[in-house]
Amino acid sequence: MRILFTKHLFVFYIPKFMSLYIIVFPTVLLNRYWCIVSLKTIILDITHSCMAKHGRFLSAQYRL
Repeated sequence: MRILFTKHLFVFYIPKFMSLYIIVFPTVLLNRYWCIVSLKTIILDITHSCMAKHGRFLSAQYRL
């Protein structure tokens, strides 16, 4: 078993099962990560909906 360390997560790689990766986040970093991601998602949704109302956003996903 090899353990690969990156900045915010630990990846355990088991050579027997080539496609098996176990990713373990420390709980504090996990909570912080989800807070940041959800905040960015909310900001992007608000921005895209405002731009779509004014016809400035060309994505079909947000076009009214």
